[in-house]
Amino acid sequence: MYIFSTLNDPFLLFWNYFNHFSIELTKKEIKSVIHIISQFHYNFFYLEEKTYYNCYYEKIGNGEPVKLEDLPFDIPDSWTYFKLETFTYSVGSKTNQIQSKEILKVGEWPVVSQGQNLIDGYSNCNEKVITIDAMHPVIIFGDHTRNVKLIDFSFIVGADGTKIFRPILINTNFLYLLIQFTALNLKNRGYARHYSLLKEAYLPLPPLKEQQRIVNKINSFEPLVKQYEQAETKLSTLESEFPEKLKKSILQYAIEGKLVKQDPNDEPASVLLERIKAEKEKLIKEGKIKRDKNESYIYQGDDKNYYENLPNGWALARLSDLGTYKKGPFGSSLTKGMFVDKKTPNCVKVYEQKNAIQHNAFIGEYYITSAKFIEMKSFEVGPNDIIVSCAGTIGEIYQLPANAPKGIINQALMKITLFMSDISNFFQIILYDALSRLSEKSKGTAIKNIAPFEILKPAIVLIPPIAEQSKILKKLELINCLILS
Repeated sequence: MYIFSTLNDPFLLFWNYFNHFSIELTKKEIKSVIHIISQFHYNFFYLEEKTYYNCYYEKIGNGEPVKLEDLPFDIPDSWTYFKLETFTYSVGSKTNQIQSKEILKVGEWPVVSQGQNLIDGYSNCNEKVITIDAMHPVIIFGDHTRNVKLIDFSFIVGADGTKIFRPILINTNFLYLLIQFTALNLKNRGYARHYSLLKEAYLPLPPLKEQQRIVNKINSFEPLVKQYEQAETKLSTLESEFPEKLKKSILQYAIEGKLVKQDPNDEPASVLLERIKAEKEKLIKEGKIKRDKNESYIYQGDDKNYYENLPNGWALARLSDLGTYKKGPFGSSLTKGMFVDKKTPNCVKVYEQKNAIQHNAFIGEYYITSAKFIEMKSFEVGPNDIIVSCAGTIGEIYQLPANAPKGIINQALMKITLFMSDISNFFQIILYDALSRLSEKSKGTAIKNIAPFEILKPAIVLIPPIAEQSKILKKLELINCLILS
């Protein structure tokens, strides 16, 4: 490899370099630098003869040169390889370090460590300051964290494992970028130490002027990198929100009658609603439900105005026309002190929000006695009832299967019992849309709070013919399979 002829007199080099840049060193640092320079010929890679062109050897101490076979990558002819400690010397010591508990929020001197932040805080310990000239910054490497920093201000060291060094005859900014790159490619040892890997790494070294050209070029990319970072952030946000937005868009098409073609031979939804109304009246007469004193129905007038923009055969209804709605008991009505072991004879299950969120009727460990169940019978749920999570992941809808155990809902659930179970699958679609439209939202698309009943129950929804509901559900199932694949 190439050998700098000016290094034949290491002391002259030392004097010219540090005198030119007016760098003040301690006696310990001067001794360290002199030792590094005087050992330069023995520690640096080199080529002995021209016939070994592009072959690299390493000579350590008085040992024989060893040919290097596993260098990271090919480099230009004017470049060479080196190891970090060949052209750097350590700055500071443990005497410049303070403990984490000593770091202040406000103070005279910034505290720098191996953490991700540029500074950790401040200190007023003048005797521990490492004085840095802004024209001659130092490089910090986190022995545990692999974080790399370029520091151009005086500071105090804030933690063990903070390696501080300054280059000799190498562009500081170039070395900083080079170590950043190398640190990213070091084997991750977790919180174990990494400097031993860094100092043994073979680092590429271009000519001094080319080092500056490289730094300038990389700096010119900085605005583009920031633009890319912003675009990447937007893309990540879009990707995270895309599945939910796509689902909502497809469901919107479904409930507007745009997903499948209408068949004029299908029984109109208005007839379906009349059957649902008749079923509701039957339940009222049997005493199973009470009539709502604010009950209302949407009907078609002679002018047919409300059907003007509806798909053929569709009708309008309020959510309250389709079923009964009940939220869970108040907190004091159902507490953990009332729960019994599930092995208790005749005990009854208590459904929780996780049953709705995980779409599973058989998980959960909460049960109450049969006597308590009779007391809370108005909160009873069973097969084919729909439960909605009102806590945790809010707005999850789940229809209990035919073999679901009898139980009651807890405070974090809402139950819906439809007057006609034939519409249950499509009802979940229009309920999801209604919850999304009417409920309070948090950031993104997640539901923050379920709309109160005085808003939810009167909400107007579109109902397609029962035959078209089946076609829509089949189309949605096909689209979902395509999305997942």
